[in-house]
Amino acid sequence: MTKIKCISLSKDAERILDLFIKAKPPELSVSKAIIIAAQEYISNHKKDNSRISDFVSDDVSSLVPSFFGDLEQWKKIIEKIPPAELKKIQVRHRQIDNIIRRRVESLL
Repeated sequence: MTKIKCISLSKDAERILDLFIKAKPPELSVSKAIIIAAQEYISNHKKDNSRISDFVSDDVSSLVPSFFGDLEQWKKIIEKIPPAELKKIQVRHRQIDNIIRRRVESLL
């Protein structure tokens, strides 16, 4: 028996889902494409790999755009974000910068 599942989508999630639907092969239904994407995600993010929750913070996730989001959107958010949340982002930015710098140095 087929079941129906409903999800709510933010504007950004709706945009991403629309891009996903356009990118899927035309012979696949949206349902099948989502299942394949979920299976691929699960196989690529096993126990020792990163998880989706590694990239989501309950503290500021609703306040910031996606990591590779439009820079103008980042600029608007950073100009308006409360100081305490800005500090959290600044600390994380430094942490990520240090990781990237060490990786680049190891490649040189």
